[in-house]
Amino acid sequence: MTDPRPTVLLTGASGVLGRALLDELADDFDVVALRHRTPVGDPRVREAQGDLSEPGLGFDDFTRRDIGEVAAVLHCGASTNWRLRPEKIRRTNQLGTEHAIEFARSAGAPLYHMSTAFVARPPADDVPLTGVTAYVRSKIDAEDQVRASGHPAVILRPSVVLGNSADGYISALQGIHKVVVATLKNELPVLPADPGSTIDCIPMDVVCRATGRVLRSGITEGDFWLTAGDAAPTLDSMVNDTILAVADELGLETTAPRLIPVEAVDRLLVPLMEGVMPRAVRLQFTAFSELMMMFQNEAPLRSSMAEIGLDLQMSRQATLEAFRRTVEFCAVHSGFAASDAFAREAAA
Repeated sequence: MTDPRPTVLLTGASGVLGRALLDELADDFDVVALRHRTPVGDPRVREAQGDLSEPGLGFDDFTRRDIGEVAAVLHCGASTNWRLRPEKIRRTNQLGTEHAIEFARSAGAPLYHMSTAFVARPPADDVPLTGVTAYVRSKIDAEDQVRASGHPAVILRPSVVLGNSADGYISALQGIHKVVVATLKNELPVLPADPGSTIDCIPMDVVCRATGRVLRSGITEGDFWLTAGDAAPTLDSMVNDTILAVADELGLETTAPRLIPVEAVDRLLVPLMEGVMPRAVRLQFTAFSELMMMFQNEAPLRSSMAEIGLDLQMSRQATLEAFRRTVEFCAVHSGFAASDAFAREAAA
């Protein structure tokens, strides 16, 4: 029996965002998940063996015929391992985007390209690329590829992705989660940040809901900023009013990191660390510093949530509450609390 639902080809389905998108899309779409090394293992979707780095997404003739007519290509596959060499990150993401565009064109289907809101803050040309900045640069280049192709395409730009708004769940800890865990462990004595700066973040389920709405709407061109915008919380409220508050409830002796001006990190702090801190500690600090310098904003990022119809879910209070659930999830995940430690509050 033929499935009457439109078929969506999803790349990156085994990734954190890809897996979460399955919950949003599986009921209304026949989702075909491109699988390379890691099986998706979800009975609600079809899996197709392929490879983003290959033309035609690496599908053989039998697989392509089995996929059938494709109504949309949702391209979420990307290299997000910031420990890889910068040139590998850029090549992987640009090549994957090139092949996703080619497949969408051959299928006569619009492309929905998952980018990042931090393309709004491109690294300076004279700054050597690191893992974080190489990722952002690769996303800028990938967007250029999409626009230059002339193919019908929508670009989606989420900011820092939290766990689900209800319980903080996420299938694997990401950059912001690792900063939270390190703070709970007192492994971050200092951070390059301004306490008044904002950190634009958005719950995973809201990203998925917004993506689903854009797909279902039939929109086939335009850019959508999946961000908190004016509702983004300040770093001070995230650290002192949330992380430290959760730590206090758990009886942890957590101290807030000392915040230092961003410009002082490379000029003063990093040289002082040489020969004083173990190499592993220096590398961890450098990685977290790069994250924080990318995440913080002096001015709000643009947001398309009102246009999508989800602005009421992105108030500053709602965003902070979602961040608190993320902190609680990190505490449980890291063994600081039992899985039911926050059940009473979450159910209230």
